[in-house]
Formats: sequence, C-alpha cells, structure tokens
Amino acid sequence: MPQMKRSTRRLLFLLASLPAAVLILGFIYMEGMANLEGTPRDFWWSLEWAAETLTTTGYGADTHWRTPLMSAFVIVSQFLGLFLVFLIFPVYVLPFFEERFEARLPRVLPANGDYVLIYRYGPAVAFLIEELRRGGRRLVVLEEDDATARRLHARGVRVVSASLTEDDIDADRIRRASAIVANGDDPDNATLILIARERGFGGDIYALAQDPLHRPPMLKAGATAVYTPPHLLAAALAAKASDRISPRISGVQQFGDQLALAELRIHVESPLAGQTLAGARLRERFGATVIGQWADGRFSPEVRPDTRLVPRAIIAAVGSPEALDRLGKLAKPLTRAGAIVVAGYGEVGRKVVELLRDAGERTTVIDLQTGEGVDVIGSALDRPTL
Repeated sequence: MPQMKRSTRRLLFLLASLPAAVLILGFIYMEGMANLEGTPRDFWWSLEWAAETLTTTGYGADTHWRTPLMSAFVIVSQFLGLFLVFLIFPVYVLPFFEERFEARLPRVLPANGDYVLIYRYGPAVAFLIEELRRGGRRLVVLEEDDATARRLHARGVRVVSASLTEDDIDADRIRRASAIVANGDDPDNATLILIARERGFGGDIYALAQDPLHRPPMLKAGATAVYTPPHLLAAALAAKASDRISPRISGVQQFGDQLALAELRIHVESPLAGQTLAGARLRERFGATVIGQWADGRFSPEVRPDTRLVPRAIIAAVGSPEALDRLGKLAKPLTRAGAIVVAGYGEVGRKVVELLRDAGERTTVIDLQTGEGVDVIGSALDRPTL
C-alpha cells in the first residue's frame, strides 16, 4: 500500500466503502420499515433499495412512507446518493485514469550524481534553470505539485514528482547531488537542508527564504547561503531610483569642486538634435564635455566624434556650472526634485522605502490599503491618483 499512488489508494478506499455504505443503509431501512412503518422488508429488498438510492436510479415498489422519521431518513439518503454521484468521478475515478494514461513522471531521484538539485519550481529559479541548461549542466527539479511537474516535463526539464512530507523520496540519493537549491516554503526548505546534511551531503546548499528572520536558523541547519529574493529586488529598485545609493555615472567625485555633472534632454526642436558631437562642437562653443548618452533606456558611455545626439535622448555632460548653464539653453536640463514615488506598500515596497529613507531620500507611498507609512490611498493605474 505505501508504494501505491494516491489515486490508486483513493479508488481502493472507494471500492471498500461503497459496499459498506449500501449494507449500512440497507440494514437501517430494513429495521425502519419493520418497526416504524409496520411493513417488514427482507434483507435483499432493503439492500436493493439502498443501492437504488445511492445511485439515484429510482425505487421499486417503495415510494411512500408514513412516519416522519422514516421520511427524514429517506430524504437524507437521497441527498447522500446525489452527493456521492458528483463526488466519485472527479475525486476518485478521473484522477485514477488520468495517471494511467498521462506520461509517467519519475518518482525517485537519479542514482548517478553530479547534478544540481532544485527543490520546487518558481519564478525565482526559472532563470537559473535556463542558465544551467544553456551551460550544459545536469539538473533535476524535485517538484511536489503534479501539474507543475508535468509542465516542466513537457518543456524537457528533468523533473521528479515526489513529496518531502510524505516520505516519497529516497533520502540517501540526495547526497549524490553536486549542489542543492531550496525554493520551497521556509519550513520545507529547512526540512530539506536537515535531511541532506543528516545523510552526509557535503556540497553547497543555497536556500531562498520568504522571511528574512528565517535566514539564521537555515544557516545553522546547514545552508551555505540563504537569500531573500524580495529584499534583493527591493535593493535593486532602490539603487535604480536613487542617485545617492547608486550614482548614474560613477567616478564623478574625482572631478573636483570646479566641475559639475548635469543630465540634459535633447529636445526635438533643439539645434543639437540629430547632430554629431563633432558637428555640435560642444567643447569649443560651451566648454562642456559629453561623457555618455541615455537612449532607449540604455546608457552608453562610449561617445566618439561621430556619435549622434538622438532627439529626446539624455546626455550626461561635465563642465563648469557656467558651461553647463550655457549648454542648458539649447538642451533642457533634467531637474531631480521632490519625492520618489513608490507604488505599492507590500513586502518589496516597504523595503524599498526603508532603503531610500536610510539614504536620505524623500518618498511618497501609494497603496490600495490605508496603513502606517502610506501617503496616498488609491491605485497607481488611476489617473486621479497620480
């Protein structure tokens, strides 16, 4: 029995419970007809009534009952039969046949080693899986959800459908992996780490934690490193938004106090639009030097005499304040004033705000729900809110 699939165990339980239900209902009906209705029925008659009721196929000669208790019993039996009809096929029968006709998924980890074991699939490890496959590394995804496992199998990913909680896997085979990435819930990740270390696994174990407070326990359990993807994302967003955290142009500090850095947008009607740096002669005319250009969301630090000043692009220029002021009359300076707007105050949003405020930035928080730290109630997709 422990080696049988869950659907098989369910179907066997159904096959055993249905005769028992028919016998119980038949016996109660036989006693009720004799003691309440005064019209005794034999065992086989009662058994036939119970089978007809549970299967909702109708009744034979018995269609009316006089006593309220007997009528109530019949009504309950009828609803029970109707409930069983709608329950049996989707819960017991269909899963059994689906597992027989669908592709069989492996239920045990590979016997040979030198593969990266990834526990549970999700967005946090999707890119890692693609990189490993692109690099020719062997990997195995240990997935507990059958639907997810089948999707991975259809994409050509080697997957094992098993569960840690139900002891479906051979724990001794875990130590044959070259590395482990735990991407499940924090308690499941901790369980996997403990199992792997207890079985003698000596490789690296990288865990993704949902709660930063769970990092120290996972590290003590044996994880090599524990990461919190939402907080890493928050740090990246904060660095993108704040020049104080991550300057858009590095190395400006060494220019000294006499030089300044400015970002200016090339207006479509500006005389500079479409010209090359050699043709614009910015250094000769204004005393400013272009050190990079933002175009199509990308910054290019490689500027040459034939580099064209793209309309609506943003150029980064250095020079004296007077030189940048003269250049700004032809290209619109970009002012960075006011607060940084953070749309959404969930786990990532809270961390972004914390990092920005620690760096000395001002923030304005928009969220659908009121609460401490929220400045504007509403949706960032609604124009009135913005």
